[in-house]
Parts: sequence; structure tokens; C-alpha cells
Amino acid sequence: MKKTITICDLCKDDGEEEDVEATEKCVLCNKDVCDDCWVKYGVEFGEESEVTGERLDWIICQSCIDKIIIKGEEDKLFLDKIEKETLKHFKQKVFLGELEK
Repeated sequence: MKKTITICDLCKDDGEEEDVEATEKCVLCNKDVCDDCWVKYGVEFGEESEVTGERLDWIICQSCIDKIIIKGEEDKLFLDKIEKETLKHFKQKVFLGELEK
């Protein structure tokens, strides 16, 4: 029996002695990353008083986060990707709403 393990691209690039298994994929650069190399970036929708607002989350690798922080502002690639993912989410919700009718 063969088992395929995806190795973390960031740990591999840093020259880690041991291979670390990747658990997620960065939404911006598409690299495979382990639990220590990614952060969850989220956007919440809803009213301030609304306790159950909807939240969209994206996995972003530490390398991409560092690039955003170094510039001191959100870069265009990041904003474009988040915009596309948000629009995709809303289109899916509208489509599902139409199917339920």
C-alpha cells in the first residue's frame, strides 16, 4: 500500500531537516503549508448588533502575510483574490437559493 504525503513548501524552502506534512494550501500563492506556516484570514458580514453574522475564511501562508505586512498595505494580488473568492461565495449562495425555490 502506498501513501502519498504532501510536504510543506515553506518548511522545505527554509531547509528544515525533517519533512513536515502540509495540511492546507495558501489561497494566494497555492503553496502547500503545514499547521505552523499558515494563518486564517477572515471577513465577517452582518450588522454590528447581529450575533450570528456570516464569516468567510481563507488560509494564507506566512510568506504571503509577511509580504503584505512589509508593504504596510494590502497589495493588489491579495485584494483581487479576496474579491474573487467573496463574489464566488455570494454567487453560490444565490444559486443555491434559486434551487431551493
